[in-house]
Amino acid sequence: RPDPNFGNISRYEGIGDSRYDGLTASFTLRSARWGQLRAAYTVSKALDDTGNFFFSAPQDNADVRGDWGLSDNDQRHRLVISGSHATGRADQGSLLRRTVAGWQFAYIVSYGSALPFNIQTGTDRNNDTTVNDRPAGVARNTGRGVDSLTADVRLGRTLVAAGRLNIDAVVEAFNVLNRTNLQIPNNIFG
Repeated sequence: RPDPNFGNISRYEGIGDSRYDGLTASFTLRSARWGQLRAAYTVSKALDDTGNFFFSAPQDNADVRGDWGLSDNDQRHRLVISGSHATGRADQGSLLRRTVAGWQFAYIVSYGSALPFNIQTGTDRNNDTTVNDRPAGVARNTGRGVDSLTADVRLGRTLVAAGRLNIDAVVEAFNVLNRTNLQIPNNIFG
């Protein structure tokens, strides 16, 4: 808003730029007898000059490249371990063998390092009527949030009802570690 006597003039264009560098490694172990196990790890860095939310605006419309910094999605480390294990089927045999048979256990454990966030003043320092200004000398997305960790499990059993009719009984639990995974903290400085 070069002249404060007039309202905002909005101009939208797709001029954003981004860069992603990452490396992913994974390990998979499969066994027809007992199940499978998979572990995947990613280390990465993401940079861009605009936020991910709809109608994201730069801090200074006259200097879009001044917002070049860490992307909202810059999660440096991500580790996921998952697996499924089964006891197999036993339609015949001893009572113990039939009781132990038919169970499936599956799990997924996910860890993600902290995401960045934009530290802001909560005021309109440059009089553009957009309250997204950062303190002087603070680059975009220099704050870091909190890492996250979740573990989900599933236990199921296939029961033979009659002939070709099977019943699947399933119990699932999410965030079994009961860990509080916090969102981005208050980003207003001062």
